[in-house]
Amino acid sequence: IAPCGTLEENQKKGLDCCRKAKEMGAVTKYSGTESAEAFTYMAQAGWDVQSMIDGIGGIMSLAASDGIALADATDIVANALTSFGLTANDTARFADVLATNTDVAQLGEAFKYVAPVAGSLGYTIEDVSTALGLMSNNGIKGSMAGTSLKTSLANLAAPPDKMQSVMDKYNISLTDNEGNMKSLGEVMD
Repeated sequence: IAPCGTLEENQKKGLDCCRKAKEMGAVTKYSGTESAEAFTYMAQAGWDVQSMIDGIGGIMSLAASDGIALADATDIVANALTSFGLTANDTARFADVLATNTDVAQLGEAFKYVAPVAGSLGYTIEDVSTALGLMSNNGIKGSMAGTSLKTSLANLAAPPDKMQSVMDKYNISLTDNEGNMKSLGEVMD
């Protein structure tokens, strides 16, 4: 088990979170208690104290932009960032991607399903958001979109024999001629 610091260090970190929760409660529409709950979700996703403090502002902006609960926005962002191998420093970027697309709650629901596969393939949140937006424009939203895109990507990455022959026939591949992964945008083109 890795050491987690001295009691004094942990108390200071706890006080830092408490101060930030109170500060956010004073300057935003969310209470200090709601801010503290958001920190709990971030901690459950494995974020350290500094990451939680750095990320709370972007999460609050996202929640406020779509009128969703702060705890829900925190869960969406923390889990998706982790799946894409991103950090709290990417919170505002991810919040912007979500806010410029379809309904945030539905897009967050879709990311819940597709993010682990898309992240493991090295795709960007922007490309995945674009794909989910196109699906949403055609009536495929939320968990249905996330599940469909996840399944499609998994099948493209490891196609069954029959699918591989069709992919070969139409020159569909996740990699270029040199074996490098294409971006999701290139695959969709």
